[in-house]
Amino acid sequence: FFQSLLPTAGHDDAIALGRLKVNPDAVPGEFKYHMLLVQGGQRPPDFQGHVQVVVTALQGNEKVVLALPPVADGKLREFQLNFKSFQRVEGAFKLAPGAVVKTVQVRVYQNGSSAPKLTKSVTIS
Repeated sequence: FFQSLLPTAGHDDAIALGRLKVNPDAVPGEFKYHMLLVQGGQRPPDFQGHVQVVVTALQGNEKVVLALPPVADGKLREFQLNFKSFQRVEGAFKLAPGAVVKTVQVRVYQNGSSAPKLTKSVTIS
């Protein structure tokens, strides 16, 4: 699955989701994701914070929601952000074999703020 999202006009230091890819892995039920976060402006300040990925899937007739990282592990290094212009983020998640990913929501939080600076939902299938 591939989704390209162009940054929206407006705030110079706005954070945008440049690209999001979610691909099934060789093992049934395992998926890999890749995204590109972009900060606008000619001389943007360093952005520091973290990203959260929320996956909504259908397993049979049951809706399944998976948050990455799990709330207790919010400070895991792979979810930390520190960049001036852009940062690539990639990772993997596991669902039950046969589960179908429906939407992926990306939330970007700036250090010191409990409200996300960016929330973007992408419909996958």
